[in-house]
Amino acid sequence: MLTYDVQNEECVLLLNNIKIIGRYDIGFKGYLFENCPYGESEGYKYKMIKNLSISNIPNNFHFEIMNCFVKECEEPIDQLTYPICGVVFSKYNNDFSVRFQLSFDDNDDQWRRSIKWIYEYFIKELKNQINMMHNVKLNEIYGQYDTWYYIEIGDNNSNTIDEAFNKALPRLNEILLNTDLALHGIDKFVKALDFWNNNKNNNQEDEWHNFFIDFNWILSQCFSLPFILFKEKAYVGGKDISNRNGSLLDFIYKNNLFDNIALLEIKTPQTPIIGKEYRNNVFSISAELTGSINQLLNYKDKIQKEYYTSRFNSKTSYQSLNPKCILLVGTLSNLIDSERTSFELFRSELKSVEIITYDELFEKVKLIKDLLLYNTVIKEN
Repeated sequence: MLTYDVQNEECVLLLNNIKIIGRYDIGFKGYLFENCPYGESEGYKYKMIKNLSISNIPNNFHFEIMNCFVKECEEPIDQLTYPICGVVFSKYNNDFSVRFQLSFDDNDDQWRRSIKWIYEYFIKELKNQINMMHNVKLNEIYGQYDTWYYIEIGDNNSNTIDEAFNKALPRLNEILLNTDLALHGIDKFVKALDFWNNNKNNNQEDEWHNFFIDFNWILSQCFSLPFILFKEKAYVGGKDISNRNGSLLDFIYKNNLFDNIALLEIKTPQTPIIGKEYRNNVFSISAELTGSINQLLNYKDKIQKEYYTSRFNSKTSYQSLNPKCILLVGTLSNLIDSERTSFELFRSELKSVEIITYDELFEKVKLIKDLLLYNTVIKEN
């Protein structure tokens, strides 16, 4: 057990024959022991507390280790990166947690160089990331002169302070990385690529349709011109007298500058695009692919024929001047070289429909993400 003596607002703790003085802190609602020399205290090092048994730490005791003094910072506290300026190991109401303190001096040159965001934006996105983490929260502790922010990671399973720190550090780094990526707009690329990597074998067209509604900017990468989502599950005509059998196109995109529309139909990554071998190393095109092409051309024909009626009833202006047709279907990665050759020869001869495979589309997403990451690193250095 730890030896300590409480004297009014102070608590004297004996660690390895060194007297450490903590003072009652209103924000922490307990005794705060700082590793910087304070009053009669000689301060302490992380190595003096790292093997303390958490179960033996008195309730409402808090040990603060700062890493803002670079030359004096010891391992593993030196692994904390800006804007983390310190860590507090807290035992409060019988719960143990590791609290990482953030420095938010908006006039700090290092902050400006490292983060490039005013702290209000950083805090807002930090909260979003923390809300997605288990047993993590962002605390505001109000001091006499300032408000301090702490990323608090709860841990009632570790045996020692050092064990708790080594568990908390990777989670802290994940939070800070995700926050930084989100502020740079890269998180949406990461999420999209994660979905792709986890759903390459997903043959449910409705799930892919819903994904592209949420990430409709991805389908915009199919165009060389600035096209944005205009309609999804769009009615393109064809109903009979009983108001049935109408045709629904997956997506209609519109040129953001000229208002001309483009038609985009999706299948799944698992849709076959190559059929049986016709002759030596020459392959036919799958029935699913040819059927999808004719389906898309049929949609185009109906839109062209019913343009004036649809345009009159539409609240948004658009043009239908020989609209571009794009079909997203299948993957190239599971084809052998001769199959790829047959597919590419067929695709390159099509004039009315452009075929893009899923792996081609997401490779483009990956390239954009890598470019953004590269530019981010260049700017920060």
